[in-house]
Amino acid sequence: MPHTTTTPGWKRLVAVALGTAWLYASQAIAAPLDLMQQFPDIQVSELDISYDAGTGSFSANSPGDVMLAYSDGIDPTEYFDWTYSLSASLDSGTGALISGSLEIRDGSSNLRLAGSLTAFGYTDAGNTDVFEFLFDGIDGALAGDFGALGGIIINTSSSSFIGDFTTDFTATSLESDTFAAVVPIPAAVWLFGSGLLGLAAAARRRH
Repeated sequence: MPHTTTTPGWKRLVAVALGTAWLYASQAIAAPLDLMQQFPDIQVSELDISYDAGTGSFSANSPGDVMLAYSDGIDPTEYFDWTYSLSASLDSGTGALISGSLEIRDGSSNLRLAGSLTAFGYTDAGNTDVFEFLFDGIDGALAGDFGALGGIIINTSSSSFIGDFTTDFTATSLESDTFAAVVPIPAAVWLFGSGLLGLAAAARRRH
């Protein structure tokens, strides 16, 4: 007589829950990324920021040549003729990142650092909003110092952003950091994972 096996109910439950957790964790939701500045770090003295709700285009560009300070955590080196260009395509309803890129060049137009944006987050704080990005695919002369993943924190002043991506806004940044990133796991994901383990244990005890 053929022998058939049936996957226990608790295993099916865990499989479904893990699939749900994966979908949850992979959603591109515009919320704070809670990045922490690391070294090496490139500090930019000034950026002009704009967002067009009609196209979902977000940009943060240096107004001509600006001062950048490259620091390994010990002695910063200042450069006065570098250019910084960040462009992102956002969902005009949710603010979720669709695509984007970062490019930093020196005064001779040599590529110093570049990458593809992979995540976007923000903190709506009146006229001093904070915008955060992650990027990978790192290229350029400084790529070896940054590793596989980079982070960007843009602190703004005079921002007209009101937490709504259906409305145009502009801002100025007098302090932004581009650095080798260490990404914290959101507390919600930890809690969700703990809940999954609890459900699995309870279901297994019943069998």
